[in-house]
Amino acid sequence: MKWAKWILLINLLVVSGSQAEDSTAVDVQVTALFRGKALLTIDNQPKILANGESHRGVTLLSADSRGAEIRHQGTIRTLTLNQRIGGGYHARSQATLQIWPDSRGMYRTTGTINGFAVMFLVDTGASSIAMNSQQAQRMGIDYRLRGEPRRVSTASAVVPAYGLTLKQVTVGELAFNQIDAVVIEGNQPTEILLGMSYLNRLEISHRNGAMVLKQKY
Repeated sequence: MKWAKWILLINLLVVSGSQAEDSTAVDVQVTALFRGKALLTIDNQPKILANGESHRGVTLLSADSRGAEIRHQGTIRTLTLNQRIGGGYHARSQATLQIWPDSRGMYRTTGTINGFAVMFLVDTGASSIAMNSQQAQRMGIDYRLRGEPRRVSTASAVVPAYGLTLKQVTVGELAFNQIDAVVIEGNQPTEILLGMSYLNRLEISHRNGAMVLKQKY
């Protein structure tokens, strides 16, 4: 009987320990990969980590174009691009992202275009994602070959531009394929605009000062 009581007590401790670990688990997804760095989405929030850096208990051990090696709660995992491990400790039927305004009241957030990490300026007045030609070239977008020529008006002039379709655009867990974009010759806009060709696929609201982007379905 004494042995049975000890076995029961040990089993209870094991179960309690497992529940404690689950309560601190996180959702992690590899959104973009670089040499020595990775863009991870941790609990629905994007975070760029360099080798050796940690966030919310997740440590990036190493990263290259093939994958990212991370450590969490003593467990080491190697994840490839877009691969995800989930804590499973909370239910979330629709992906949601909160973006807080900066000191100028502008909403900026990190994300990816075709797997390349970028900084977006959220612009509900822009009909599509917009970037300048230098930004497109850095991401390897051959806009002159793939794009449709057009002309757009900037603050100072009417300039050549090219309309095209991006393979994938991701902000947090909100990833969508085949997104319309425009590449403008020159150095305008200075920031990549996250326009309505992407935002139209989301529910947009404001809560406690933050812009809330929520997957529609």
